[in-house]
Amino acid sequence: MIKGLYEAATSMFTNAFKQEAIANNLANSGTIGYKKDGIFAEAVSKAEQKYLPKDYDWEAPIKERHIIDMTQSSFRKTDMPLDLSIEGEGFFTIETENGIKYTRDGSFRLDPSGALVTANGDKVLSDSGPIILDTNNPSIDVEGNIETNGETLAKIKIVKFNNPENLVKAGNTEFTAPDGIEPQTATDYNVRQGYLEESNSSALNQMVDMITSFREFEIKQKMVQILDGVAQRSINNLGNIR
Repeated sequence: MIKGLYEAATSMFTNAFKQEAIANNLANSGTIGYKKDGIFAEAVSKAEQKYLPKDYDWEAPIKERHIIDMTQSSFRKTDMPLDLSIEGEGFFTIETENGIKYTRDGSFRLDPSGALVTANGDKVLSDSGPIILDTNNPSIDVEGNIETNGETLAKIKIVKFNNPENLVKAGNTEFTAPDGIEPQTATDYNVRQGYLEESNSSALNQMVDMITSFREFEIKQKMVQILDGVAQRSINNLGNIR
């Protein structure tokens, strides 16, 4: 009985984490370059359990693992020359106040100094540093080469990671690389000028997932209440035994 209570209550925590992730995905279903979150629950291995405090030998702790779905989304045509998207692997490299970050959000603009920047004002990098332009209408080819008046000014730095799902979110559309994970030069991609990559989070699918997760939570909550009631009655009956 106690085991049933433990298992039901533990799984409720997982549902709560899922609800948080789904709510964030739903809020960002219209955010350019957004990659949806997921929560994956798995049992703690026996080797790991040896280092965890337990009241009963049958306890099987559950750990939640945050995952990022890096699936490429659809593209929306804007015809804006500084709107860029990456078809295939890779991320744009940007320089922020907190260091180098990576993004799939290519809604760029020029700041007053002529630097190519993100919507947040972070500088978009080439292999040699920030990109400075003297026009809002450059020509950008599929490799990310930026040309004006027939002259190549810079090449946008596109990088990849062997396991991009291991990147850490730093905001809704930016990522950082954990220690020990180094970016590599991307090769299997096409830069699309005048297009933006949509969020890969569908509002409809997230609503369905939210309803499903909430119903699972309700079922487990009722199970806890039932088992708790049974336990309470058992304790009361035990006290009446002479």
